[in-house]
Amino acid sequence: MTTLDPRTIAADLMTHAARDLDTLDVLTHIGQAYDVLTYPDSLPAEVLTLVRSAGIDLLWPDGTKDTELDAQRVEVERITAELAGLRAERDQLREQVHAQKPVLDAVQAWAELVETDSSAPAHASALATLHQAVEQYRLMDLALTNARTEAAGQPEPQYLIWSNHHKAWWGANGSGYRSNPADAGRYTLPDTEKWLGRGCYCCQVPELPIPAGKVIGAGDRSVWGVITAATRAAVKAGKGNRHYDPEAAR
Repeated sequence: MTTLDPRTIAADLMTHAARDLDTLDVLTHIGQAYDVLTYPDSLPAEVLTLVRSAGIDLLWPDGTKDTELDAQRVEVERITAELAGLRAERDQLREQVHAQKPVLDAVQAWAELVETDSSAPAHASALATLHQAVEQYRLMDLALTNARTEAAGQPEPQYLIWSNHHKAWWGANGSGYRSNPADAGRYTLPDTEKWLGRGCYCCQVPELPIPAGKVIGAGDRSVWGVITAATRAAVKAGKGNRHYDPEAAR
């Protein structure tokens, strides 16, 4: 018979909003996730004690990673993605400034020539330089515009919205809830922002966006690991629910 470890089951179930779990939730999870018929009567109570102690170091079965480390990884991924976007914007601005400089230099030379030299050849040469600089800038601007258009044509990463409050995934367009992530609605990250911000008292993070690729088709333990890590990362990033009341959550 497979031996059930209450720490493993608690890690499966653990989220910051899991304090309203009851014995039935634990028994349902065991029945769905484990192929066992018998286990100690004390097991559900042990699991609930671990979950409600909030902050214990819940190890995964391989003993190599914990939910705190997962939360840090999620936060690092988010910050890395933001930095990559900022660097891309910075590089584009640098290219624009670099492309504009010859135009500005040619305009300045022309303005100085008007004040100092009225000969036709000098003016013709200055105008030719100015026209060349403007044409080079036009080509550079066109290339940047095409690059932005191509980037905009790439599909945005898809996210699901997990409800810690309802222990389920949001449907499409914020309609209803789904137990299977494969049946959940798909959102872009900016789209998720308008749906978040529930003000309940029982959840530190009522809802949060989860990358679709990390949970669709994944096993139960992996899915809960992603949810737990994302929940902790949101709390650490200051995105917790300001209405949350630990006493009300008990």
